Amino acid sequence: MVKTARRGILCLLVLCMLLGTIPSFAAGMEKELFDLTSLGIMQGDENGDMHLEGEVTRAEFAAMILRLTKMEDLAELYKNDMVFSDVPAGEWYTGYINGTVNAGYMNGYSEGTFGPNDPVLFEQAAKVLITILGYEPVAQQNGGYPNGYTMTATTTGLTKGAAIAEPFTRGMLAKMLYNALDIDKMGMTTTAGGTLGYEVVKGDTLRDKHENDNVNGNVYKERGIVTANSTIWLDSPVAGMRDDEVQIAGTIYKVGDSGAADYIGQEVDFYAELDSADRLVLRAVKASKNTNVQTFDAGDIELFDADRLQYYDNETNKSNSYIKLGGAQATFVYNSSRMLESDASIFDIQNGTVTAIDNTGDEIYDVILIEEFESARVDHVNEGGLTLVKGETIFGDNKIVYDADNRDKSYDIRNAKGEKMAFGDIKEDNIVSASISGDKNTLRLRVSDARAEGDVQELLEDSMVIDGTEYDIEDGKTFDVQPGDSVIAFLNYQGKISDIKKGDTKAEYGYVVEVGNAGGMGNMQMKICLGGPIREDVEVDDSNEDNVTSKPILKVQNKEVVVLNAAAGMTVNGSKKSQEELREYFSLDVNRLIRYMTNANGEVSRIESPQRDGIGEYVYYNAYEKVFGGLNNRVFAVDDTTKVICVSANGAPVEKDLDYLSTMELNNGQRYSALAYDVDEKTKVAGAIVVAIAMDYYAPGVINTLSKVAVASKITSVTNEDFTQMKKITFYSEGKEMTYNTAEMFASDERRRNVDNLQVGDVFFYSLNQLDQIDNVQVLKNVKNNPVYGKEEGEGKQIYGKITDIEYNELNMQNYRRVHRVTIQTNQSGSQTEVVDINARNTPHIYLYDTMEKKVSVISIYDITAGLDEEMFIYDNGGIKAVVVVK
Repeated sequence: MVKTARRGILCLLVLCMLLGTIPSFAAGMEKELFDLTSLGIMQGDENGDMHLEGEVTRAEFAAMILRLTKMEDLAELYKNDMVFSDVPAGEWYTGYINGTVNAGYMNGYSEGTFGPNDPVLFEQAAKVLITILGYEPVAQQNGGYPNGYTMTATTTGLTKGAAIAEPFTRGMLAKMLYNALDIDKMGMTTTAGGTLGYEVVKGDTLRDKHENDNVNGNVYKERGIVTANSTIWLDSPVAGMRDDEVQIAGTIYKVGDSGAADYIGQEVDFYAELDSADRLVLRAVKASKNTNVQTFDAGDIELFDADRLQYYDNETNKSNSYIKLGGAQATFVYNSSRMLESDASIFDIQNGTVTAIDNTGDEIYDVILIEEFESARVDHVNEGGLTLVKGETIFGDNKIVYDADNRDKSYDIRNAKGEKMAFGDIKEDNIVSASISGDKNTLRLRVSDARAEGDVQELLEDSMVIDGTEYDIEDGKTFDVQPGDSVIAFLNYQGKISDIKKGDTKAEYGYVVEVGNAGGMGNMQMKICLGGPIREDVEVDDSNEDNVTSKPILKVQNKEVVVLNAAAGMTVNGSKKSQEELREYFSLDVNRLIRYMTNANGEVSRIESPQRDGIGEYVYYNAYEKVFGGLNNRVFAVDDTTKVICVSANGAPVEKDLDYLSTMELNNGQRYSALAYDVDEKTKVAGAIVVAIAMDYYAPGVINTLSKVAVASKITSVTNEDFTQMKKITFYSEGKEMTYNTAEMFASDERRRNVDNLQVGDVFFYSLNQLDQIDNVQVLKNVKNNPVYGKEEGEGKQIYGKITDIEYNELNMQNYRRVHRVTIQTNQSGSQTEVVDINARNTPHIYLYDTMEKKVSVISIYDITAGLDEEMFIYDNGGIKAVVVVK
């Protein structure tokens, strides 16, 4: 079993709610890389990785040299020059290479190339740096290149701590570049007699050039404690502090990209400079060598007062470990607010972190940052705030208000990594951990989208095991789950379970419809209907041309019927049952919903009785909300996780197992005999529902003149898995292309003939059986055999003929609406015409049948041109139901 830490978090420089992400460098190189990156001499990749074990190319080295010598202007000057055949103009490195060569620090090869991608060798790096520092005369006296330069590099301290070896790495070069910053340069002198010579000039260093020769003012390195940011202060509130500012040792600095606000309470080393607006801007910040930071999870703290913090040590799995606190002289900050008076209650926190900071190296921690939070799962977010899932609260409220325009309010929103994020990036089902300052003006949110999905395997006192991994449970949270349940566990920013939603479980829902003995041996068998998922559909009501509406419907069908053996020693609701006890259990009520699990042999090994809601009375169904409601204030809902099981109405016998697979539609506003099980207390969503219906698998569909009208576009013959011949019919209806197979069994020979005689281009009504198979059609218009002119009256009016005129967006004075007025010639001579008004606002779908290509497509009324010998067929039954153009 893979386990997480048993009791929270304890580490140095850990991600916590207050400190965010603290940048770190490669072990043993922190000091060197901090200076080199702060001064812009070396750079990491897009992820900040310095790749210290890799080699350095000559192009990269050229860039570092111009930055070291503060001669970057040369790179801009020479970026478009073509000096070497393998250094084309315009590449990122072109200006750097040409600039270093022009400055006399590097050279190309004899054949006119530079080798930008060749690795830099140690002796090459030594020669360049010795030349920059002015020690070239000494190197020449020591034997010249290469040995004279490498010897001089050693004697000047250039290689101190570099551990030079082959291959020459970026880490070795970083040591040399750092050393080069503080080596006194050698310069040319003239004696009284006029003799030229060289001597070391004390205080003339490359670092001095970086820190005292900047176009925007001095760049300098300092040390001090971060005493305030925009949300927290240690000494006293700083008036007018901006979100992008911090206070260090009494001076206000603009944070820039340094992340300095996350170092609140720590002594730091930092680089700063003046920007063009004369504001002090931080280039980089890191904790000083004197600073020690320890962060503790609230669950690990065993004793906490002003003088001592005693904790459980996860590294050694020991209690009673402790650190000393500064007592009355210490600074305590609780939820962003400085505690000016001792308040013992701040030490008693349920969920949160305590960060202790020692800035003197004496192992007495004088700054203590306490962050207590409450967590909940997000239901939805809008501009004004977020709403939590039903039943969850933070600070006693189901909402968190966000007012970005209130200048008195400050918000600090971060993801689980400590990175700042926008309020609008918070999503549904995120866990927010919130803390609020004493004055209610500073809200800190830590947002986590982490989750664990799987089966609950073990339940422990304050943790649970999900699919082999143990997760701590956030203090104060309890969940109604059992081993075997499938769950989605939502984790807070610390990785603790903050909320749980039950998913599909291995203990599947099934409805027992029959029990018996297997093979005359006394072993019990159960015939079980397994619930299927809900399928959503839409029914369009276009009976009113001015108010075409769509109504949602749900189609439900059992997934399958299985026969399973009962395992020896099967348990029912936690109690082991013999075969005789099982028979007695089912004799009381054979027809019942169960949750069951099977063993490796496929036998039922465990049965649980789901919690039933109600007694089976009829309930109304709201298809728009997927909610059932009825008598006695019974209300429950369904969603895509709910299993729906259909059973025979009124206990009527089912003649064949296929009948259990009948399909049923749940329609808005109708009443159904439905029972709900395992209804979630918060959401009221049922784990399963049982709906009683009349079950007849081969029940034929019904056609009437209000049915949807279709236009056949393709008809092919197919064979099913049992090698039964049938047809596949593709057609357009409601503006969409659909495909259905014809029925395997027809209720009558007439239905079979109607389907077999259907042709491409026919306009027809259709019906579907329980299997969603076409089991009958009624043709309205046969485009091949019917006359091209005519008008028929009956259950509906049919008009067909040539289109002679179309007037778009005309006013119908009788109906007070705009219409497209179509004139149709309905006899051969043209003496008879019919004028049809087609609603402009809710224009019915129009189909084009191309008789040459035998192809059907959806068109707009504006695609029709009168007088081109195109025919139009219109079917009107209390409103236009079909418009087909034939060409």
